[in-house]
Amino acid sequence: MPETGERSAGGTAAVSNGRASSRAPLAAGVTVVVLALGLLAWAKYLPYSVKVPHVLDTHSLGASILTGDGAVGQGASLAAGWHFAVAYLSSVWQALVAGLVLAAAVQALLPATWLQRALGRSGGTRGGIRGALWSVLTLMCSCCAAPVAVGLRRLRANLPATVGFWLGNPALNPVVIVFVLGAFRSVLFPLDAAVPGVAVLAVSLAIAGLLLPVPTGGEVAVVAAGLAAGMPVPAAAVLLVTLPMLSLPSVLMVRSVVPRRVLERTAGAALGVGLLAAAVAPVLA
Repeated sequence: MPETGERSAGGTAAVSNGRASSRAPLAAGVTVVVLALGLLAWAKYLPYSVKVPHVLDTHSLGASILTGDGAVGQGASLAAGWHFAVAYLSSVWQALVAGLVLAAAVQALLPATWLQRALGRSGGTRGGIRGALWSVLTLMCSCCAAPVAVGLRRLRANLPATVGFWLGNPALNPVVIVFVLGAFRSVLFPLDAAVPGVAVLAVSLAIAGLLLPVPTGGEVAVVAAGLAAGMPVPAAAVLLVTLPMLSLPSVLMVRSVVPRRVLERTAGAALGVGLLAAAVAPVLA
C-alpha cells in the first residue's frame, strides 16, 4: 500500500510539473507579444498618430534629413556629418531602443515553436511572404529591424522569412557609419552640381540610397526636397525606393546571420527595383 501511495503521489507531481511546464512557454509568449505592442505603440503608432494629421493639416513634410532647412545639403565637412548623425539618431532612437529590446525578448523568451509556426518551417517564396506580412505590424526602419532579424535567425527562423521581415519593415511603410555618410552627403547627393546625364545620376543615387540610413518615412521628405531643388523625376523615384529599403549599417548588423551571397543578391535586387522605378516614373508622372 505505501508503494501504491508513493506512485500516486509521484504521478500527481508529474502531472503538476507537466502543467507548469506547458504554462511557461505560454506566459513567455504572451509577455513578448504584450512587450512588442507596448514598444511599437511608444515608438511608432502613437508618434505617427500625431505626425500624419499634422502633415494633412499643414501639407508640409517638414525639413529633409539630408538638406535641413535649405534646398541643398551642406558641403562635405565634419560639421555636416555631425548634424546628420544627430538628426538621424533623434529621429530613430525610440525605434532603435524598441528594436533592441524586442530582439532581446524574442531570443530570451519566445518559444521557438511559436516562431516556426508563425513564419513557417520551410523557406522559399512562401517564407519570404510570411516574413514580409509580419513586418507590416512593426514598420521599423532598416537599422531598427536588423536586431530583430538577427534574433529571429538565431532562433532558427527560416532565411527567406527573416530577410522578408528585415526588408519588409522599411520597404512597406553604428553611429560612426552614419556620421561618415552624413559628412559626404553633398557628394552622394549632388543636387546643385552639373551631372553627365539623368541615367548616371539615377545610378549614383541608387547606390547612395542603398547605403544611407534614413528613418521610416524620411525618404518622402528627402524626395520632396530634391524635387523642389530641381532633381529629375527618375532620380527622385530611385531615392523613394532605395532609401528606405536597405542601409549599410543594417547590412553590417545582419551579416553574421545572413549569408554573404544572399546579402549581395538582395542589394542587387533592390538596386534593380530602384532603377526600374527610375525608368517607369517619367511615364507615370
